[in-house]
Amino acid sequence: MSPDGLRFALAGLLAPEPIYWRNAHEEDFRPIPGTENAVYASFSPDGESLVFSALGGASVRRVALSGGAPQTLAELPVPVVGGLHWGDDGNIVFSHSGGVGLYRMAATGGDPEPLLDPNTPVRNPRLLPGGRAVIFTDPTALSTLILDLETDSVRVLRAGAIDAVYVETGHLLYTDVSGTLWAVAFDARQGEVVGEPVTLFLTVSPHRAPSGLDSRFRRTGLWSMRRGESRVRD
Repeated sequence: MSPDGLRFALAGLLAPEPIYWRNAHEEDFRPIPGTENAVYASFSPDGESLVFSALGGASVRRVALSGGAPQTLAELPVPVVGGLHWGDDGNIVFSHSGGVGLYRMAATGGDPEPLLDPNTPVRNPRLLPGGRAVIFTDPTALSTLILDLETDSVRVLRAGAIDAVYVETGHLLYTDVSGTLWAVAFDARQGEVVGEPVTLFLTVSPHRAPSGLDSRFRRTGLWSMRRGESRVRD
């Protein structure tokens, strides 16, 4: 879902499917030519473009929803595996093949900059507002960590929290290994959890949920979920 909640995109469907997208007021998804085999995608801050990486490819690419061929932003030595995110500061963060390492690059293209040791386990990295820090899941410890880009320091933000995202209500939303969805108050400027978590929903995580369940959150706190087959059109 785009940051303003007005557009939806589906990536990571069965290969060689492309990315599909639609506006919130529409029912049917339409394919985006040139995005076949896409496994990860993230909306631009204005919701007008997507950045993505394709299965079997070793590049980060950008495509406008208004049309046109995808643009290659960077050629990589290995594929993007573990997720990527387009932050509101104009940068993109991602992890490499095998879900290790964390890298940052400009959304206009250029050479990626390593932010962590290339052997660091990383999944689902997310830039916090202003690009001052990155939160990500350690898939081996099943915890959420935070990298402060101003001090170049890493620490555990919340043990047991998986695939956390920040929303502008001032909360982190995350799941645990049982599939429960949680929310906890979070000071994004200080990078600190404040208060105790509360349960929002049971069994929403793709790790433990029934097959075909997926969920996404936007900066406003709006939650979208898909279950089973999606309607698409050529």
